[in-house]
Amino acid sequence: MIQLLFRLINLAVTIALSWIPVFPFLVTGTPSKQPPYFEPTACMIDLPAGYEGERVECGYLVVPEIHSQPQGKTIRLAVVILKSISAHPRPDPLIMMQGGPGGSTIETYAERLLSGSRLLADRDIILFDQRGTLYSQPALTCPEIFELTIRTLNQNLSTQESLRLYEKAILACRERLITGGINLSAYNSFENAADVADLQAALNYPVINLYGVSYGTLLALHVMRFHPEGIRSVILDGVVPPQVNFILEAPRTQNQAFTHLFDACIQDENCNQNYPELEKVFFELVSKLDQTPAQITIKDDETGQEYLAVLNGEGLINTLFQMLYVTEAIPAIPATIYDIRAGKYDFLQRFLGWVTFDRSMSYGMYYSVLCAEDADFDPKQVRLEGVRPAIAKDEEISAASFISICKSWDIKELGKLADEPVLSDIPTLILSGAFDPITPPDFGAIAAATLPQSYTFTFPNTGHGAALSGECPDKIILEFLENPQQPPIASCFAELQPPEFFTPQRVIPIPSLNRLINLEMGATIQIFFFLSATLFLLTPWGIWLLIWLARRITKPSTHPTPRLGYVLKWLSLLNGPAMIIFFTAITIITLYLAFDNNYVIFFGLPSKYRSLFLLPILVALLTIILSAGSVKVWISRYWTIWERIYFTALVLTSVVAVIILASWQMLFVFS
Repeated sequence: MIQLLFRLINLAVTIALSWIPVFPFLVTGTPSKQPPYFEPTACMIDLPAGYEGERVECGYLVVPEIHSQPQGKTIRLAVVILKSISAHPRPDPLIMMQGGPGGSTIETYAERLLSGSRLLADRDIILFDQRGTLYSQPALTCPEIFELTIRTLNQNLSTQESLRLYEKAILACRERLITGGINLSAYNSFENAADVADLQAALNYPVINLYGVSYGTLLALHVMRFHPEGIRSVILDGVVPPQVNFILEAPRTQNQAFTHLFDACIQDENCNQNYPELEKVFFELVSKLDQTPAQITIKDDETGQEYLAVLNGEGLINTLFQMLYVTEAIPAIPATIYDIRAGKYDFLQRFLGWVTFDRSMSYGMYYSVLCAEDADFDPKQVRLEGVRPAIAKDEEISAASFISICKSWDIKELGKLADEPVLSDIPTLILSGAFDPITPPDFGAIAAATLPQSYTFTFPNTGHGAALSGECPDKIILEFLENPQQPPIASCFAELQPPEFFTPQRVIPIPSLNRLINLEMGATIQIFFFLSATLFLLTPWGIWLLIWLARRITKPSTHPTPRLGYVLKWLSLLNGPAMIIFFTAITIITLYLAFDNNYVIFFGLPSKYRSLFLLPILVALLTIILSAGSVKVWISRYWTIWERIYFTALVLTSVVAVIILASWQMLFVFS
């Protein structure tokens, strides 16, 4: 089934399979107001306490299902307005549009922006789920695809059989949507673009700024074509020019991204040293997995359920294809390839679980948009020249399957105008990622050719979508929004470097870290015992002091403590603080990396924290010394019997803590 899953992802250029119940909500009566209009409602997403109303406003934009029939049916588009942190925000908001087509803008961006994005510094941001997507009504989601995925995850199907089953499932989705009263021909880029203009009018914004990523860039270009009034600036991030059929180009762009990855590793001394001949190793793995697929386990984080799945060569190619989308995942790819060669699938399984069980994608919207706009080609036109055979394999068959689905989808095509370049003098910022496997930098150059007031940036360390992937892209976006009439200063751009791939020189390998973060496989019990041990090892700071005070108050001992006894007591004071400092520091660093979306935590910690791991070594050495001292105090009968018992308990507790640290692989990071 992995073969099916990823063939569909490659063809659909999405990173998710979906299962969200469809609500064919259509207002068939006479509306109380003439659309378009905005209906404030409770938020359709979970928000932190105090955010709704204060920092976030939600509602639905009511628009005609078909704009040329304003008296006909209406649909509702989910809208989330994120308020600027400025006391005096600019009057021109930024409207953001997600890709897919069929992706949810609200699901993708709301939480990320609210967690402290600089993009909210000066102006409000408006997120709206395009018609047919997750939170809008109706949502053209296809649970049939998700059910097929679950049913066949552990089957090693041929490409032909995978596509046959997929076509059957997607057409069953189509039948259900049509039976529910949905006019699939209404879900296209032209109607979508009119919705953006309606959103501006309904919210009473004379001037707006647009941001689009992936398909959202194509939508933004159509808005520029048909509804340029009041658009102050446009940001195109991962560009899909209307004059390019990305489906025909997909094998070439994927092949180009892999070439860039392999070359980048060669040019990185640490990467090339630790992962030599990366391309050869990768495609040898592909061939091996095609002959003997691996069985892996992937987890649905939403339900906690685990599934056995088959991973073949095609599945491996497409997993890494998806990793190239994600800027934060790119540094992990060489290490992941070599881990797989060694039979370790930890990170791949986790990443694949995110991809497989993401429920935010609307496939009904995907096919309605693309079949109206991009299905006018012959599968033999797919660009395969110069593409590696393992990547080119079955691409024509997949393209033919797409055409077959579109014929059965049976919707009205948009015609030649949809494929015409957009000519506009609206100031436009064009962002591309050097590793982008589906909308490469040359797509941005093609769009820029007919946008005379455009500024183009290609980020050397970025995948698909630059916004929110780092400080520099966001800074350039803010500089552009400050004054779109002139190029951004972009002083940070010259300092950008290719990604620093995860290597032993850059990452302290701690395989257990991810298990601890997710409290898996007994991690909760281990953490409980470690913290309990640490707290007990802090007690000497009180116990020894109380014993000393008691002896000062009563008569002095007739058996004075030898110098060694004092040394042992002083040494026993050190283990507790050393462990609490170590555990606290590791926790803070890990949380910081997690909130920063740094994938290094799936492999370990950045090497700059290596000196921190001197503390476990110190604890281990002290434990050895104290263990020997414990034997000595019993033989020589230092202290009272109760002091000796307490001291021995300290030693045994310290031994337990050291054993736990060793099991977490945090004791020998210098070896």
